[in-house]
Amino acid sequence: MTGLARKTYNLALRKLPRSRNMHILVNGEAKDIPDGTSVSGLLEELSLNPLRLAVERNRQLVPRSTHADTALCDGDELEIVTLVGGG
Repeated sequence: MTGLARKTYNLALRKLPRSRNMHILVNGEAKDIPDGTSVSGLLEELSLNPLRLAVERNRQLVPRSTHADTALCDGDELEIVTLVGGG
């Protein structure tokens, strides 16, 4: 590969999107998730039914109506609590 071809190749590689993982805590357990994951994406990955739980992100309740629009960030701390009925 010539010098010019190598430079062109290296520039092209830099422009490719890189998948990056974020590090979060879920109920005190460290997890790596893909960059851009939403609350609903995480719940799906964990096979959890969003209708039967509550999600807290960094000590703030995340309304169910915003799960799909709430993007997680590196370092987020989540608590996922399963709702239980009884009497």
